[in-house]
Amino acid sequence: MVNEPGGRRPLVSAVEAVGVGVGGAALAWLFIAALRMVPAAVAGAAVGAAGLNGAISGAKGIYQWRRPHGWVCWALDSTWGLISVAGGVVLHLVNALYPSSYFDGMSRRTNRHVYEGGFTFRSRFAITFGNVVSAGGGETGLRGDSPQVVRRRRLIDVHEGAHVLQNRSFGPLYVLGYGAWLVLAGAAGLLVGLVMDRRNWRSVVETFAYYDNPFEYWAYRKDGYWPPHGAHPRFVWRSGSRTHRRILNSDRRNGADRPGKRDNHIDQSPVIIRGKAAPSMSSSNAFIDPGLYEYILSTTLRDDPLLSDLREETARMSEGGMQISADQGQFMAMLVKLIGASRAIEVGVFTGYSSLSVARALSDDGRLVACDVSVEYTDIARRYWERAGVADKIDLRIGPAVDTLDGLISGGETGTFDFAFIDADKGNYPRYYDRCLQLLRSGGLVLVDNALWGGRVADPERTDDTTAVIRELNGKAARDTRVEVSLLPIGDGILLARKL
Repeated sequence: MVNEPGGRRPLVSAVEAVGVGVGGAALAWLFIAALRMVPAAVAGAAVGAAGLNGAISGAKGIYQWRRPHGWVCWALDSTWGLISVAGGVVLHLVNALYPSSYFDGMSRRTNRHVYEGGFTFRSRFAITFGNVVSAGGGETGLRGDSPQVVRRRRLIDVHEGAHVLQNRSFGPLYVLGYGAWLVLAGAAGLLVGLVMDRRNWRSVVETFAYYDNPFEYWAYRKDGYWPPHGAHPRFVWRSGSRTHRRILNSDRRNGADRPGKRDNHIDQSPVIIRGKAAPSMSSSNAFIDPGLYEYILSTTLRDDPLLSDLREETARMSEGGMQISADQGQFMAMLVKLIGASRAIEVGVFTGYSSLSVARALSDDGRLVACDVSVEYTDIARRYWERAGVADKIDLRIGPAVDTLDGLISGGETGTFDFAFIDADKGNYPRYYDRCLQLLRSGGLVLVDNALWGGRVADPERTDDTTAVIRELNGKAARDTRVEVSLLPIGDGILLARKL
């Protein structure tokens, strides 16, 4: 476990660890003694868990001793909430075996522990036992000030914070209630799924057991993130739209997506306006004056309800910032029409905004080979492809894109495609570029997204691997005698190359 810089002096941590540990064990002993009729083994385990929680929490300095709230949290952790706190102590021990950095910046004096990485039951999902939040960083991490990191921190503060509150407030009832719902509702979901939607029975089970769980519903609603994008639309509780719109707008007014503040996934989420995800004058282009960008959108953007609905649904996701901007989608569709494209490749589908824009612009007999590794995200894309009537044009390939592209090349399809769009894992950008170029005909276009990477490519002090890969690819394309090239400040930057 690695601490953030700026830790406390060892002596202070040791004194607080001993004091809080001994005090927690004493509180637990008094609480167990008042209950009576508790087996000695159970009483001993409870006192030990309270002592360990106190020692670890004291060493990390999580309790807010200057506020009554901090004392109440400590007292509840040592008494009523002991069962779930014991789970948190186990999580501490388990995370000692994982590549899990303890995130001091969201733990110190917050009455909880936060691990940026660590044990979790499902990728991208944080888990909370007692006062311990594990895998809080998901795929974005908790460092930096990009919109996605800001959103992830908010999830820890609000959603996982609600679970910490539930652990303390309901104590053993939380553990029993959550577990009973998980088992019973999961069984009911299995029956309903097999009868009513056999194809998506897993999603039905997950919705019944997890998303419709009252404790999760409370946390998601408190976070303004309801209905969750992963829930089955037929069986999830219906409510919360006004809440999530209000909170998302509040986040943005507080600077969650200001230009120049982007990291990891660069394209930013659209702003929710009057129930629709409208292109924001400041949330999709960090390289153009906001007033001028607003003019561009209001003058030339031709939106429609289907694209707007997709932007709105994607905006509710914690990873929603990976979606391309509306003006970029329109620009790509125009390029497809200008070259009369009938065969296209997309590397990186996400929720399908770019593939939808491209597929609609292809000729009537057109075909788009779409590459992605996520079934969860592309299930959203499929729904919108069906609504748009272009599902039959799109050949979705789930699996590593390099393997898919190599398969097309070995299958004799070199030089048969008209258009390619690359927006996936940046480390493989050079491999995707070379393979797409092989598959393109003379006069075909390849577009590479995030080519300006929030301006980092022009900053010599930025030497991280991702920035270096993008900078290298831009230079490679500029020197590539096989193409004509242009670098455009649309979205987060588009590298546009035309094969000679």
